[in-house]
Amino acid sequence: MALRIRERLGAGLKALSLPRGASSVYGSTGLTWTTLPGTTYDWKTQAGDLWDNSVVRINLKWKEDTFGEARLVVRRPDAEGKLQIVTPEHPLVTLLKHPNPWYRGRELMAGTNLSLDVDGNAYWLRLFAESGKLVGLHYLPHFQVEPVAGGPDGWLSHYWWYLGGYRVKLETWQVVHLRDGLDPRRPLTGLSRLGALLREVCESNEAATYSASLLKSGGLLRLLISPKQLAEDKRYTFSADQAKALKRLWRESDAAEPLVPTIPIEVSTPGYSPEQMALDKIRRIPTDFICAAQGVDPMAVGLPSDNKTYSNLSEALRATYENVMQRQAMIDEQITDVLMDQVLFSRPGDELGRDYSNVRALQEDMDKLYQRQTAAVGGPWLTPNEARAKVGLPEMPGGDALYPPRGSGGTPVDADRDGAIQEGKTETGGRGPGVGDASLARAREIIAAVWKKSMGRVGDGASGR
Repeated sequence: MALRIRERLGAGLKALSLPRGASSVYGSTGLTWTTLPGTTYDWKTQAGDLWDNSVVRINLKWKEDTFGEARLVVRRPDAEGKLQIVTPEHPLVTLLKHPNPWYRGRELMAGTNLSLDVDGNAYWLRLFAESGKLVGLHYLPHFQVEPVAGGPDGWLSHYWWYLGGYRVKLETWQVVHLRDGLDPRRPLTGLSRLGALLREVCESNEAATYSASLLKSGGLLRLLISPKQLAEDKRYTFSADQAKALKRLWRESDAAEPLVPTIPIEVSTPGYSPEQMALDKIRRIPTDFICAAQGVDPMAVGLPSDNKTYSNLSEALRATYENVMQRQAMIDEQITDVLMDQVLFSRPGDELGRDYSNVRALQEDMDKLYQRQTAAVGGPWLTPNEARAKVGLPEMPGGDALYPPRGSGGTPVDADRDGAIQEGKTETGGRGPGVGDASLARAREIIAAVWKKSMGRVGDGASGR
């Protein structure tokens, strides 16, 4: 199967050829524009490949490491319309975990996140067996793919896949196109999160280069060398050959070795020192902007932050993963729309989703959720089974009885189908939780009735009846 797929991909490259040296109109960044508001400078070329920026790469690797913590699941509506996890494992989940013979789902999602952050678009090539069955998915770099307007509906005709010196036509059914938002200048594509931050990326690159150059030169800044004045009535000047020789000597000298010129010179430092430039702050500003665009808190990925404390770190991790959850929801919705009906055993209403119960960054939230549900059960506002449903647990026997208010000394209360109040009785005959299928409003009425009855007994005792 893998060999046939490779052969078919190779055959597909025998398509229309581009002129020698030609490439995709998008370039390596995937962005079609070259300037930003307020400037005519070509920041796209200066920024280069955005994923080669140190901050962008750190954020991408964090997403890659944490993206798979939430288990992929398919949920299917039951008889009551509630979504339930399908077991055993759904074929779509298997396909996403093992998309092709060359790499696993982790790598597929790593490339997808990179393309969505950098360009706002991610493309997968669908791989089909001879029978027509969808058997694989292959990541296509965003800068190699171009959607083309047209077609029967006037919207999308096909995709061009630029590979080497070739241009391959891909039909719409061959491509999975994931979009992040919508670019008003190119309605067929998504909108890049980093496209408006090319200057910040360049700032970050330049600051890193300056720091590295400063360390490489042993702390020597860019210097201005001029002839030293020997007397008031006589000035010494460099010849062209002397100036070249001095530049070469300074450039080739080891930072640890002293420079000994053979002519009198004066050395001055134009510009600003690293302290005057506040280099640490200069690097932090673009870092904050880049992290904000990628939905990552600098603390979560170990970058310097003025607000970094242990308690803040857990909040930063949780907030960052919540942004990841938004990305996952966007991807899952689009995959459901374009792939769910192409895999076997799928049914109408099936939805791709995630199980977040084992995500480390959200565990504290889960603890608080359990505490809130426990308080609600003892309030009482919820039955144990209602609380268990909110944390993703199945129902338990006797879990449909409602606990009495704390400190009232009462016994569990159950509401039958007619809504009658029955004390000391549960569906299992013992102490247990619930209101059966009663709504929250009905549960409150039952609680009020029990409380009123309990207070009446206290009043009777006080009056000596």
